[in-house]
Parts: sequence; structure tokens; C-alpha cells
Amino acid sequence: MKTNKSSTGVVPANKLAMELLILVGTILLLAAIWGWWHYIYSHPNRVFWGAVDNSMKTHSVLRSFSQSERNQSLDQTMQLQTAPNQLTLGNSVLKQGTGEDEITVRTDLIGNPFNDFIRYSAIETSQKGVNGNALDFSKAVGEWGKTESEDPKSTNGQLYNQATLAVIPFGAINAAQRAKLVSIMQSTKAYEFQISEVSRKLVNGRPNYTFKVVLKPEGYITLLKEYAGMVGLTQLANVDPNDYARRQSISFSVSVDVWSRQITEFAPADGGRVEKFTAYNALPLKTQIPDKTIPMSELQSRVQSVQ
Repeated sequence: MKTNKSSTGVVPANKLAMELLILVGTILLLAAIWGWWHYIYSHPNRVFWGAVDNSMKTHSVLRSFSQSERNQSLDQTMQLQTAPNQLTLGNSVLKQGTGEDEITVRTDLIGNPFNDFIRYSAIETSQKGVNGNALDFSKAVGEWGKTESEDPKSTNGQLYNQATLAVIPFGAINAAQRAKLVSIMQSTKAYEFQISEVSRKLVNGRPNYTFKVVLKPEGYITLLKEYAGMVGLTQLANVDPNDYARRQSISFSVSVDVWSRQITEFAPADGGRVEKFTAYNALPLKTQIPDKTIPMSELQSRVQSVQ
């Protein structure tokens, strides 16, 4: 009579063969997954174009940067929302001078495709006026200034447009539109980079690639014009990309989270500043456009008149 196990406790050969087969299969599966991850999913070319595609299906993102030069520094944070409403909201802190001559200007910023709204939340300085008293900015602080436009139907809002029409545009467009724009980018060579120059680093335990990118102005303007038309922005309607054919290329670096395919940092090649991108697709902004405003020119006049 045959038994499944010998009296000595030795496992039959057929069971050992089965266990070995399972082990080999598991190893091969893990090797296949690793190979797919290493050579396909995390290939720099796929990561870069995946990040470009993701940037154009972004409902919101938080952009922040700090910049300093000599006796001046600027810290700014802007939340860009491309859907359901086109809006940007943020604040900035500008510092100039040193010691008794230092002045700190804090501003609140709101923008949509048509207008910019700026409010001085505080202007702090120990400087004295011509009469020896502290400078009084009370007529300017707390007032919302609004940009003026000759054509109210033209999308001339700088805050929003600069945020969405960025070096790599941000928006919330459909798959067919994204595919068309990526095709334009690749056919015009709007962005070019060398795989050999891509660097890798860990950021908070997550792999990031940094690409050194060369931007071709003609191709870039071609894609921006197409994108602007898709999202209802009008300021590029009469721009001819051919006019940029002889413009010098622009270099920048962009860092991308390999796992999420989201841009994490952007920096021009001259090292002027580093922008950081976080809080992708956060909850919609609920900020209301100010209903009580004064012309931006009047707001600036109130500041400049303080002596």
C-alpha cells in the first residue's frame, strides 16, 4: 500500500518537484516585474512624457518658490486651479533693504483668465517719512486692486495665464487633446533631453528623475497656441509661431516623481530660482472674486504717495 509520506518523514519526489516548480515560477514572475519596472515603466523617456501628460490633466497644483538677490528676497505660494473653475490664489512676501532701511511687503493674490486682483495685507518698515514720523500705508493696505483691460473679453490676467501657460503647461483637458499636444511637442521638438544626462535621486524615499531640457521657442509657441485655444485663452490667437523660428533655445531642468509621474521641481538653467510643485488635485478653491475693488493704478499711486 502506497502512502503520501514515508515512515522516515521524507517528502516524495513528486511533491518536491511541485514545490521547486512553484519557487522557480515565483522567481521568474518577480524577475519579470522587476524587468518591467526597470526597463519599461521607469524608463526616463516614459517618465518625462508621462509627467507632461499628467500636467495637462491636473485640476489643481500648489506652486511655491523662494528667490533672493543682494538685499532683496521674494517668497511666493500660488494655488493653481484649472477645473472646475479657472483660478489662482496665493500670497507673497517681498523684503528689500537691510537694518533700518528694510521694508517688508505682504500681498494677497487672486487671478482668473481675465483679471488680476492684488491686496497689500501689510507693509512693514521702520523708515521715517519726511516729517520724521512712521510711514503710513493705511490708505493702501487692505484694498483690492484690479487690473484694467481695454477689452473685457480678452484673457489678459497675468497671474493665471503665467501659471497655466508655464514652461510645461498645466490644465485639465481630455485624452484626445493631450495626445494631440504631445504629438505637437514631439514633432516640433519643443522639448529635447539626453537620456545619458538624466540624474536620479531619492526625495522623501521616492525616486525622482531630473531632466536637463532644451526648449525650442517655435515648437513651444506652437503647442501653447494650440493649448490656449483648447482652454479658452485668447491672448495667443494672433501670435505666429514662425516668428520664433530663429529665437535662441532655452534650457531648464525639471524633476519628476517616478512613481506618480508628477513634476516636483522646475529651475531655469541660470539658477535664478527653483519652483516646487505639491498638493496635486487638492480640493477645489472656494475663494470669491473681490466685488469691491479699485483700479490697480490707483492702488499703486496710494503706495507711491506715502512720504
